Parts: sequence; C-alpha cells; structure tokens
Amino acid sequence: MGKRLLMLAAMLFAMMNLYAQNNKYDSFAVPIRVKPGAQLSKPISSGISTNRLVTCERPDVQIFPSNIPQSEVHISINKVNNQNLLVSSNTFPIGNSFQGAYWSNNSGGTWQGADILPNNAFGRGDPSTAYDAQGRGYIATMAPNATDNPNGYFIQRTDNNGLTWQPQVNATGVIAGFDKEMIAADDVPTSPFANNLYCAWTVFGATTTVQFNRSINAGNNFTNPIILRNSWGQGTNVQTGPNGEAYVCWADYTNGQLPAQGLGFTRSLDGGINFNVANIAFNYAGIRVGNGGNPDFNNTRINDFPAMAVDKSNGPRRGRIYVVYAEREGGNGRSIIRIRWSDNRGDTWSAATTVSIPTARQSWMPWVSVDDTNGNVFVTYFCMENPNNFNTNTFVAASVNGFTTFQNRVVSDVAHVTAQIPQFFGGYAGDLRPGWITEMAYGKIMFQK
Repeated sequence: MGKRLLMLAAMLFAMMNLYAQNNKYDSFAVPIRVKPGAQLSKPISSGISTNRLVTCERPDVQIFPSNIPQSEVHISINKVNNQNLLVSSNTFPIGNSFQGAYWSNNSGGTWQGADILPNNAFGRGDPSTAYDAQGRGYIATMAPNATDNPNGYFIQRTDNNGLTWQPQVNATGVIAGFDKEMIAADDVPTSPFANNLYCAWTVFGATTTVQFNRSINAGNNFTNPIILRNSWGQGTNVQTGPNGEAYVCWADYTNGQLPAQGLGFTRSLDGGINFNVANIAFNYAGIRVGNGGNPDFNNTRINDFPAMAVDKSNGPRRGRIYVVYAEREGGNGRSIIRIRWSDNRGDTWSAATTVSIPTARQSWMPWVSVDDTNGNVFVTYFCMENPNNFNTNTFVAASVNGFTTFQNRVVSDVAHVTAQIPQFFGGYAGDLRPGWITEMAYGKIMFQK
C-alpha cells in the first residue's frame, strides 16, 4: 500500500461518518453489515506470525478510483453466487446524489459502478446494502425532501448483478427527523419468510422513536412503519435468523442522554408483522460523548452503536445471536470491545467477554460476522496502543468455537493516524470480502480479498 494510503478498516467492520449535523441528528452510519456467502475465502491466510498476532498480507484494490470523497462503505455478498459483491458509500454531492454504488462479479477482482446511484437516482447517504435468497441486490439511501433534508428512505434493486437497476422506490413516504436506516433481507431459501426485506431506523422529534417496515414483494411496496421503541434508540442493526426470525437491536439512551446505557432489542417470529415488546437486553456503559469530535480519539466522531450477527450455519451454534459493542472499562475507563450472545432468540444473554487486546489504549468501532459455512465468528475493531500518538491499527478477533477461545490478529498492513477527511470521516468493511476507507487527499474505498 502507498505510504499515504492509510488503512482505516478491514474485514467485517463498520465506522461512522462525519457530516455536519445538528444537535441530535447523527449521520453515523449504521455499522455496515456483510452477508457471508456459501463459500468464503478465509480471512486469515498467507499470514505472517508475530509474537502475539498474525498479520494478513493480501493485495489491496481501490474499488473506484475517484477524486470524490467516499465514506461509510457498506458491502454485501450474494449467497446465490458469492462472486457477486455489492458496495455503497457516501460521496460528495454530484447532481442528485450524495451516494455511490459499486459492484463486482468476480469476487472483487474488478469493479463497476459510479460515485452516484444507478440511473442518477436520488441519494442522501446512510448507505445500506443487502442480497435476498434469490440473489437480488438492494441499496438503501436516505430520501430528501424539498429542502434537501432526509425524510424517509429509498430502495433500489438489481436482478442481474448490477447490469440493470429498477427505478427507485420510496419506501416510507415523508418522515421528518429520519436517521440511520439499515436494511436486511431474509437470505435463507428454506426460511418461511425467504426474500422478505426489512428496514429499521430512528425518528427524532418531540418523542424519539425506533421504527420499522418491510416488503414482501422484492421492494416494490412497503408496509406502513410501525414503532418498535418509544424512546431514544439509535444505530439500529437488523439481522435475520436461520428459521425466519427478524432481529433488531440498537444503542438505547434510556434517559435521553449520552452515552448509551444499554442494548435495545426486539424480535419478530412471523416475518416482521409483529414484534415482542422491546426491552433493554443488557446494560453497558457506552463511549459516545456527543456529535462532535472526541479528544480521546484525535477529535474524530465516534459512537457506541452495537453490531449484531446470527449463526446460520448447520453447526452446533446454529441460531446463536452475537452482539458486539464498545464500552468504558469499569464504567469510566478506556474504551474496550465486548461480545455477548444468546442461544434462545434473545430471551437471555451471556456474560460479557472482552474481545479487544489488553494492551490497547482505546478500542472502538466493532463489527461482527458469522461464516455461514462453519459458524466461525469474526469481530473487527480499531485499536490505538501507543500512549503518545493516535496511530491506529485494525484488528480482527477470530473464533472457531463461539468465542470460548479466540485469537486477535492485525489486518491493517500499516498504521493510520485517526483523523478527519474532508467533508466526512469514516469507513466500513466486510468480513472475508473486506473493504475500507483510506486517508489520502480524500477518502477512498479499498478492498482486500
């Protein structure tokens, strides 16, 4: 990698963007999510052994060379044909669009797309992508109103791996105060709700709410939104289970104040028609202090949103839900990464296990993914170790036994200095088909097979 290409994220990972926002509206991206395919490249190979870690060495590919800043990368893998990858990112305004779309049909060897959405469609950021059980690809974006503020979300679909794209669909109508949508499709062919498309988001207003809707006809029409939580929850993460379950979690700001006080959680067992009463699954001491820069992280924006993944393999932990999050050690110390899991659809949760390396000064922005073929679990996060600077590496904690044991490994081939890039800061990547943002003159999307 060039000396100015400083890797910000790799493997399954989500970082948050830095757009100018008002007091509560937060355009941190929902941590991107990756859909592991039927056969996946192992993320740890051609490794270089060190005294504590393994450093991955793989070629880095710039997905879409451009002078336009790119941020909030969201990548998904088509389980019908895992050669197909779909990426979307925030971009700086070009015509109607603040968002780009890029796709590969050869496992990331080459890429097509543009720094605008297909058909010059509207896009206002918070990118989210998904593939359903039939291999149809979806891109979500916030929808603008007449004054160019986000008001709901749009969906766009491809049925042929990016060759052509359907017209954009307004999935919600006008919703003032809309923020941070995330989509997920039921991608298990044997599921009773296969191909259902789900979305959850936050609506800020006199009463802040977490809301949800769904489509049962490939995104052509959507149900009216329903309220999942009548209080401030943000950073919704939507996942599906192996038997048609739909799960939604978020950072819950129970008293209306930062940081997060716990994990909000709810589930549906009937294809998203009904959800149980949302609850605080467990408490945690979040790390978010505001919408501005945090001096502990070189004045970049950070959040304490959770990330979630479900084991859809045929292994012994099939159906297990994993959640990762950043919290203050001891309630007020450094930021560390924790993981918990549930083996009963979220009724009860394990004790917290610390994932981040013990020598870290700060660890943050975690993401989690499960390999559908074998149930292996991967958690990625940013980590600063040096007490005298903000040099940051990307780590992955990998486990083959449900995090009974695990090994941390470095996936960044050079440390980067955590800092803002013009217009916004952030990056996402995907487990096993990683993509990330690099810090050059502008943010660039990079990819590693």
